[in-house]
Amino acid sequence: LSVRVIGLPFEDRKKLKDILPFELSGLLHLDIEELTVDGMPLGGGKVLAVAVEKKALREYLAIMDGLGADPFWAGSALFAVPVLLDELYGGKGVKAFISKDSLIVAEDGKMKFFKPVKRFEGVKLGLAYLGAEGIRVQEAYVSGWDIKELKALMPEAGKVEGLDLRGYPE
Repeated sequence: LSVRVIGLPFEDRKKLKDILPFELSGLLHLDIEELTVDGMPLGGGKVLAVAVEKKALREYLAIMDGLGADPFWAGSALFAVPVLLDELYGGKGVKAFISKDSLIVAEDGKMKFFKPVKRFEGVKLGLAYLGAEGIRVQEAYVSGWDIKELKALMPEAGKVEGLDLRGYPE
């Protein structure tokens, strides 16, 4: 993935998808026609844009097809989780998704924080950083960690529970 933060004066996802290829043209190592592009508004006129080679994406999809896996989406959790949390649980407030791979926090449906994690200490460190910055997680949805341990780290959170994808596989 190639990731860039660029300035754009709007946050509408449809407009972003239309304008990002033009904005990223010439900034990346490949011609824009060889890439699939997406982005997420960060607020304050900033957008986190990501591009992936279409060839690489086709190869990943072929591998998954060979394994009998049919993906519902392909992309970085950085972009998918805030939208997923908004869709499943509503977009208001500070919500966290804590998986075995990452700690992702969104506020009012917009990305606020992302930290890759490998051990529980990484989750603790990320939550401590958020607390030091005055960001209080109000709801947390968990996959792969002990919920009781996480509740102890977020006593102000009104809800800390297992992720429910409503029929979709994790």
